[in-house]
Amino acid sequence: MINKEDSLREKQGKIQQANARGFTLVEAVIAIALFVVIAITAYSAFRSGLLAYGRVEADLGKGYEIKMLTDLMNQELRNAMYYADFLFQGESDSISFPCRLRRYDGKKMTEDLYLVTYRFRSRKLERSEKKWRKKSLREEEGSSESLLELENFRFQFAYKKKNDGVEWRSEWGKKPYLGLPRGIRAILKEKGSSEETMVQILIPHGVLGVIQ
Repeated sequence: MINKEDSLREKQGKIQQANARGFTLVEAVIAIALFVVIAITAYSAFRSGLLAYGRVEADLGKGYEIKMLTDLMNQELRNAMYYADFLFQGESDSISFPCRLRRYDGKKMTEDLYLVTYRFRSRKLERSEKKWRKKSLREEEGSSESLLELENFRFQFAYKKKNDGVEWRSEWGKKPYLGLPRGIRAILKEKGSSEETMVQILIPHGVLGVIQ
């Protein structure tokens, strides 16, 4: 009986000594490896979420910029006017037209005649406006800005077919001059996109081109 008690005490003593020593080297290495794996997994998930959020943010930003551009273009073209000295000019990569715009001159809002131009070159859509004096109609001042970087951009203009249909062409007639076009298409392709976006603008006081 005494021998069994001594053996039990001996075993308990060894267990207590083992507990007192703590983790072995192998156990410590395994614990560190598990921690590293968990940390890498958590970081990968966080990074993937962050990249996805960045892509969504970028797409929303592009969509907002395109909407602002088309809204501005639509507003200015609907306010375009016929002016004998500055006729509407339209080609596949540019349009130019007279338009009355309201601007702040430092003291108050004023409305003046401007020649507005949209032009696509070097994969950038640019907009410029030039103010003209009412009497002499000489160029007085102007400004230019780059609106968007795009893969491709082009204009099309509405012509009336002989069978009463509508055909879209890449140039607005100059000889004879037709006036303001009734319909204009702006077709754009964003960088990295495989699809084109088309915006159709109606000028209520414009006319359909006549195919000769």
